[in-house]
Amino acid sequence: MEEYIRTIYDDLPDIHSWSRFSPNEAQYMRYDTNILMTAIKVVDTYTALCIARANLHFLDNQEFGDYARDVTSINFVKSLHIQNALIYYNIAVDYSWQVLWLYYNDWIAQELPTSELYKDSIKDCNYDELLLGLTLKRDFKMRDNIVKPFFSKNPYYQQIRPKYNYLKHRGTYHFEGLGLNDTNMMFSVNISGKEVQPPLIARERLDIASMKDLLVKFDDDFVEYMEYLIKLLLPADFSDGTMSFEGMLNYSLRYFRD
Repeated sequence: MEEYIRTIYDDLPDIHSWSRFSPNEAQYMRYDTNILMTAIKVVDTYTALCIARANLHFLDNQEFGDYARDVTSINFVKSLHIQNALIYYNIAVDYSWQVLWLYYNDWIAQELPTSELYKDSIKDCNYDELLLGLTLKRDFKMRDNIVKPFFSKNPYYQQIRPKYNYLKHRGTYHFEGLGLNDTNMMFSVNISGKEVQPPLIARERLDIASMKDLLVKFDDDFVEYMEYLIKLLLPADFSDGTMSFEGMLNYSLRYFRD
């Protein structure tokens, strides 16, 4: 009997139930457009988390086959996976803001749900605009008790967001085993009787093991936050596939009446 090998999935909460929120025609008959789009964005968040988790999982591989054989190649592949995980966890965060943004955009509620409307509805969404929107909606409970406490106080988010922004806007990271990254020159100069090593411009270092641990901890907290949002925003029976003649008639009258 083969020995069971634990993976990160053993330590992370199951989120596969989120995939059921992908709407089909039955949901289009029953729900307003902003609710449909909220559900679609929940599934986008789920997909981004799955990609992030897969990249963390790949880090546990002992062998990479033709993908990478020598030590340097393996180090490079692992650097790709940890950066992909960092990126996709932050993409999931951005999508979570869009979940709320779409839900509260009730001006689209009675509009015909189209791909063009969906893309247009989320183009201006960011964290600051979301907070402003919640303020204008006067939902101070959502703003001050749910959204702001998580993103302003969660210790793991406070660490991964700057790392992501650095990668996105400032430059690449240095990883152990992938080239030199000295902070000072090899020789010294005498300045006022003191030996000083002239500085070198060095990239910020990223430790794979530490970042993996940080992302796993963030995952656990973020899933709890998202589970709470999903229960607040989407009906428990959203995924019910029952489709009635009355629903089809109402849909036609709503959007296609002459």
